[in-house]
Amino acid sequence: MIKILIIDDEYTKISAISEVAMAFDDSVIIEHASTSNEARRKLQAAEYDLLIIDLNLPAALGSSPTRNGGLDFFDIL
Repeated sequence: MIKILIIDDEYTKISAISEVAMAFDDSVIIEHASTSNEARRKLQAAEYDLLIIDLNLPAALGSSPTRNGGLDFFDIL
């Protein structure tokens, strides 16, 4: 079993990535975070085998995505 966290604020991309992952292995567990703050909380609470991070990511709910938001989040990790 593989556990994946997708960090992206666009639901169409999350859906497309999930479909591909599930087609590869239907036992995959996929979770989603739409902001850097939400992703940080999820990573503190659980372990994941794979992270998929959008480059244009908002830091908090209601804020606009920033061009390097995903890279900034990766640097924090």
